[in-house]
Amino acid sequence: MASLLSVTLATAARVAPGPAGKLAFRLFIRPLGRARLRPEEREVMARARTGRLTVNGVPVTTYSWGEGPRPVLLVHGWSSRASRFAGFAEALLAQGHGVVAFDAPGHGESGGRAASVRDYREVIRLLHAEHGGFSAVVAHSVGVLSTLFTLRDGIRVERMAALGGVAHFDHLVAGFRKALRVGPAVERVLRD
Repeated sequence: MASLLSVTLATAARVAPGPAGKLAFRLFIRPLGRARLRPEEREVMARARTGRLTVNGVPVTTYSWGEGPRPVLLVHGWSSRASRFAGFAEALLAQGHGVVAFDAPGHGESGGRAASVRDYREVIRLLHAEHGGFSAVVAHSVGVLSTLFTLRDGIRVERMAALGGVAHFDHLVAGFRKALRVGPAVERVLRD
């Protein structure tokens, strides 16, 4: 499949850069499969209060545990889901913190097939408004990047733990190029 996509995108980038860029971007924001709930995560997730938000017309599943103001927000990474933070949720609950998490669009139990940093940011913004702020954020991978953009937009937290965060957007594009084996012409139209 990667070879077919690679040839298609490379050819389209030479013939019709605009449509090729749009196709490349749609592929770029699409997770590589939908992570499944692991057996060791089931019990923690079963205790969560689930909720729903809508972001750009896509239903987003949210989770919360515990009580009290200013919970800790958990933000998963790419092709992942909130349940991957089950161990963190348990540890934070044991320390008396409330915990909030979500499955980004196209991930876990949420709807849709794709997500962008902007989608993650919007979910974080909506959860921040709903819960009255967060005492801390624990984020992984693209979740780190999304959280940093949200902080830049004015959301404030006392602490943040960033796990395996993306330092440069170029890293994401390089990974996409490598995975689909596409050349610089596709990268140019993707960036556009």
